[in-house]
Amino acid sequence: VLRGTAVAVACLLPTLGAAGAWAGAQAAERTRWDTLLADGTSYPGAAVSDGAAAAPGTPVYPPVSLAAEDAPATYADGCNQTTMDSEVLVCEYGSPDPERTVALVGGSHAAHWFPALEVIAVENDWRLVNIVKGACLFTDAPQVYKGEPYTSCAEWNRGVMEELRRLRPDTVFTTGTTTSLDASAGFGEEQVVDGYTDRWRELGEWGIEVVAVRDTPRFGFDVPGCLAGADPADAGACTTGPEKSLAPVSPLEEAALPANVTALDLTDLFCEPDVCRPVIGNVLVYWDASHIGATFMRTLAPELERRWTLAERR
Repeated sequence: VLRGTAVAVACLLPTLGAAGAWAGAQAAERTRWDTLLADGTSYPGAAVSDGAAAAPGTPVYPPVSLAAEDAPATYADGCNQTTMDSEVLVCEYGSPDPERTVALVGGSHAAHWFPALEVIAVENDWRLVNIVKGACLFTDAPQVYKGEPYTSCAEWNRGVMEELRRLRPDTVFTTGTTTSLDASAGFGEEQVVDGYTDRWRELGEWGIEVVAVRDTPRFGFDVPGCLAGADPADAGACTTGPEKSLAPVSPLEEAALPANVTALDLTDLFCEPDVCRPVIGNVLVYWDASHIGATFMRTLAPELERRWTLAERR
């Protein structure tokens, strides 16, 4: 079991580590981006949905050439289990004496919520526990990976429940639906996966609340790569429609959810009714074909917290 130390609020700029002759150039570039990002009007990201204006003519952040470095810090920390291994890795961030402990659990589409949750955790004196495995959903239902039975996922899931029984977090934050463009994954339309609600109900028996967030839309192509090769005059070349991977209505609205579950849907922060754009508020939204960048996730943290708080009060 891997345990990380407490961390402070992550800055909006990922570390662009370099050595030798590159160090000076990288330091200058970091200073330049720090200056730009400090100006909230230049990079509001998801805040444009709340009326914030994005300064026109501002270069997109992160640049598409650095998009892969905008993944959650848990990847660099070695806190996300690979598809090959089944050991349950547990990393703890935030307060050592928390007001609340939130466990982020699931696959990579759970993992990309970490940067937003970290902002909320630091601001509220929470502990954030990361328990994630690539392409592995938080359910005891059989899963496949690349067309084969995903046995390491099943073993990992059993270990996760043992870990949660031991940790007894106040809340588990996880994906409530899944989307897929890959038939070999065994999924078609967006759905509440078999076993999800049973697992959430079991957590409720242990006194653990669940926040089930609707899955995020998938583009089906590498977004940074598309932007790098797109004709600037063709604004729609790198967009997609929400219907490509999302159901017309969130399946969470039609599911019989246990009493301990709070369902959240933030699709409107990623898509307009008919289009999902690769850049919102001058911030690049995706770091690949389906995973949300850390910078954009941090910009939606205030709205995530607001909706979460309202939903829990109902």
